[in-house]
Amino acid sequence: AVDYVTKPFDAFELRARVRAALRTKHLQDLLMRYASVDPLTELPNRRALLDRLEQQWAHLQRHGGSLAFIMADLDHFKKVNDAFGHSAGDRLLMCAAATILSQGRDSDVTGRYGGEEFAILATGETAEGAAALAERCRQAVEKSEVVIEGKSVQITASFGVADSNGADSPQAIIDLA
Repeated sequence: AVDYVTKPFDAFELRARVRAALRTKHLQDLLMRYASVDPLTELPNRRALLDRLEQQWAHLQRHGGSLAFIMADLDHFKKVNDAFGHSAGDRLLMCAAATILSQGRDSDVTGRYGGEEFAILATGETAEGAAALAERCRQAVEKSEVVIEGKSVQITASFGVADSNGADSPQAIIDLA
């Protein structure tokens, strides 16, 4: 409840209060979305990834199972920014994000970790399975290219993989990856 009206009530006032409550709810929803989504790639941001990792880690501690974490870093990204500008770098980031996202399962959480780094949280997966996913992503990224100022710019990325078997905390799995 965000408001109340007393009887007898005025229909005009009631409609105004309902509209105000709906407008407030809409703005709160937007704030929540903007707090957890990277605006450029529209992937979950680092905060959202870490929150989900914490949740999955807690579930893992209670129920067992496995969890894999994949880190991806675009190779030589600074050179692209220096040569073509930040808008070209943004286009590369958007292309890489879409490519990496397309390779995962619906249950995987793919997000932008920061800068030119991406991460994939693969629940129920071991390092071996995650390594296969990382390799598919690496190959797909390598096959993609972006045309900038009439030049085809190829993207490559390096991937690191770790699973919960070698980690004792969420931060440890990130560090291992």
